[in-house]
Amino acid sequence: MDEKQRNHTTPDIKKESLYMNQTGNLRIRLTNDYLFKALLQKNSLVLQALIRDLLHLPKNAIENLEVTNPIIFGESADDKTIVLDVNVVLNSGSRVNLEMQVLDEGNWRNRSTFYACRNFAELNRGEDYEELKPVFQISFLKFTLFKEHAALYSTYKLMECEKHYVYNENLMIGVVDLTKTELATKEDEAYHINEWAKLFKAETWEDVKMLAAENTSIAEAAQTIYELSEDERIRQQCQAREDYYKRQSGLTKRIARQEEKLAEIEEELSQKKEELSQKKEELLQKKEELSQKNEELSQKKEELSQKDRIIDQRREEFIQLLLNKGFVESREEAVLMVDGVTPSDEN
Repeated sequence: MDEKQRNHTTPDIKKESLYMNQTGNLRIRLTNDYLFKALLQKNSLVLQALIRDLLHLPKNAIENLEVTNPIIFGESADDKTIVLDVNVVLNSGSRVNLEMQVLDEGNWRNRSTFYACRNFAELNRGEDYEELKPVFQISFLKFTLFKEHAALYSTYKLMECEKHYVYNENLMIGVVDLTKTELATKEDEAYHINEWAKLFKAETWEDVKMLAAENTSIAEAAQTIYELSEDERIRQQCQAREDYYKRQSGLTKRIARQEEKLAEIEEELSQKKEELSQKKEELLQKKEELSQKNEELSQKKEELSQKDRIIDQRREEFIQLLLNKGFVESREEAVLMVDGVTPSDEN
C-alpha cells in the first residue's frame, strides 16, 4: 500500500456514529457556504485531510493548522459582511484559503486571483521577500469556469507563456468543479478529490454514507455534518444563506433576462441598421445610375448640338457656293434654295 492509499482507510465498522441512522435528504447540503465553513472550522481532522489531498501531501505533512478567520457559530450571517471562506495557516507557514461558491457571478477569476494575491502579500515590517510563504487559493464551484477546458480539479500557476516553466511555485490557484465529478483523473482518484467533491454536492444521507464507508476522513466529516445540522442556531444561519442564494439567484436570472431582452433589441436594431444601410446603398446605386443616365443624355445633347453646328456650317458653305457660282442673285434666294423653299412656295 503506497503513501496515498495509507492516507485513507476503511473506517472501523464497530464504531457507532449517529449519522449512520440517518436516511433521506440532507437537511443542509455542503454547498451551503455557512455549513461548509462550520464543518472545516469545527473539525480540524477533516480540514487537515482535505488540505492534504488537495495539495497532494503525505499523511504526516501537516502537524497542526490554524483557521485565522473563524466565525462564531449561530451569529447572524449578514449578507454584506459575513466572510465564509476558510483561511488556514499550516505549521510550515503556508496559507490555504478554501471557499465554496454556488452562484456564477461572472467575476470568479478576478476574485480568486485577488484573494490569492492578498494572502501572498502578508509580509511584516522588516521581513525579507524571501520570507513570503506559499499561498494556495482553492475554490469549490458549482459551475464550470472554463467550459472549453472542463475538469474536476484544475490548478494554475504563474508560467512562462511559450516554454511553460513556472515563474514562482509559491502562488497556486485551484478549482474543484463540483459539476464534473465524472471527469476525475486517476490522480484525482488517488488523492480522493472525486470523493470530496461528491461529499460536498451530496443530497442524501445515503450518498454520504456510501462515501464514508470507504473513507475515514469523510466518515469523520459525516458525523460533524450531522452534529451541525442538529444545532438550531446553525440551521437558522444556513437557512439565511439559502435565502440569500435565492435572492441572488433571482436577481441573476432577472439580470440575465434583461440582458437577453437587451440583446434581442440590439439584434433587432442591428438588423434595422443593416436594412437601412442596404437601402442607403441601393439609393446611392440608383443615384449613381441616374447620374450616369444624365451624363449620357448630356453627351447625346452635346453630340446633337455638334451635329447642328456642322449642319449650320454646311448650310452656310452651300449658300456661299450658290452666291459665288452665280446661281442666285441674292443671299435671300440662296437661303430659300438651300432650305428647299421656292418663291412660289413663299407666296
